[in-house]
Amino acid sequence: MIEIASSEKKAINLLIIGISFLFSFLLLISLTHLNRSSNKLQSLFLIPFGFYLLGIYVSKTVQIEQRKYLFTIILIALLVQISLLLTEISLSDDIYRFFLEGWAVNQGLNPYHTPIGNLSSILPNPELLEKANHINVTSPYPPLALLIFAILSFFTESINIFRLTFSGAFLLSIIAMYKILPLNHQWKIIIYAWNPLLHMETANGVHFEPLIILPIIVAVWALEREHKSFASILFLLAFLLKYFAIFLFPIFWKRLDNVGRGIIIIGSIFYILWALIDPQLYTGLLVYATDWYFNASIFWIIFQLNMDIQTSKIIAGLIFLILIFLLTKQANKSTILPYKQAYLIIGAFILLQPTFHPWYIFWIFPFILLDNEKINLSWIILTGSLILSYHVYIQFDSLNIWLENDWIRILEFVPFYVILIGEHWRWFTNKIHLIFRKFNQSPYLMGN
Repeated sequence: MIEIASSEKKAINLLIIGISFLFSFLLLISLTHLNRSSNKLQSLFLIPFGFYLLGIYVSKTVQIEQRKYLFTIILIALLVQISLLLTEISLSDDIYRFFLEGWAVNQGLNPYHTPIGNLSSILPNPELLEKANHINVTSPYPPLALLIFAILSFFTESINIFRLTFSGAFLLSIIAMYKILPLNHQWKIIIYAWNPLLHMETANGVHFEPLIILPIIVAVWALEREHKSFASILFLLAFLLKYFAIFLFPIFWKRLDNVGRGIIIIGSIFYILWALIDPQLYTGLLVYATDWYFNASIFWIIFQLNMDIQTSKIIAGLIFLILIFLLTKQANKSTILPYKQAYLIIGAFILLQPTFHPWYIFWIFPFILLDNEKINLSWIILTGSLILSYHVYIQFDSLNIWLENDWIRILEFVPFYVILIGEHWRWFTNKIHLIFRKFNQSPYLMGN
């Protein structure tokens, strides 16, 4: 009876924190209107983020009956999503591009050939074009993403169907993630489900990252249950939704069966042939890869050291290729599913590229939760400091001047790297010790 009463009390305490988290979001919305060019947004964001950290602490240190815990987590996440869905879109203009490219497909046009800027004379809703970004650049999105945009825009001319779909995918991914977490780590679902930045980027920023995360999570579930062919299909679909998922192929390759590997090979061959026949398939993507530069992390350091962006890209690319090789080799030696290697490779990709939008943090979340060794506090803290990257819109939205402040970049990333080094300090020192021991035991050195 005492244990039941204690469990009830702990569940109530978590619910109180969750309600406080929800009301802090309502306060943030009412005081800032989620205006991305307001300093208020960056400062008041710390209130829901603080309740989020408190919720993680309580979840980690108390034992709550599983059903009550999941119900509380999902309920609060649902209410936060609803409150954000009722706001006017203000954090990003990508949604207008999603809709217009989907609409173009339904009109028989090819967004890889026809930029949405060419649609002005035939659009039923011309004001959407005024809100869209980079309208003279062809689509940078993979084929499956365009297909989903086309399906959603086919049913209605309202962009709200996109918001509802992405929010629904986010909530489904919470449940799916909870199901695949080990029993003694299921409390970690709060790290994903209550993250303020993920909520904002889904329901107000209207980014389709949850649609990519959902098949990746289900693919992991399928691998754990030896449904290897199904997992391969899902990994391939994730790649056709967002290209970064290709880096999961080598990490999980050994865990797939021959049929699954064949599915990925055949799918990749078809995509490559399409790209060879129609190079415009990736023209928009190349513009993004060559011209975009925003909120860079490690890449910014490399760039500052040599002050040449092309050389910096080559150096960052070489570092990333070496990491893929080393982590794939490490994953192939492991007898367990390589969540840690997946987390490291996706994390390295995010940090090494020239562009790091806040919603990219979505990509790493499944694997920082499944990496059972630690909580990965560094990445959790980064989701709080990433809001500082919105400072660039203060001048851009009023004066059309895109200017990043490097001091703000330092404030954004230094806490992350300090905690990251602390988390991996023992591993790092052990590796250094191992290298020196091998060096000291070298027959060439001993011979001298």
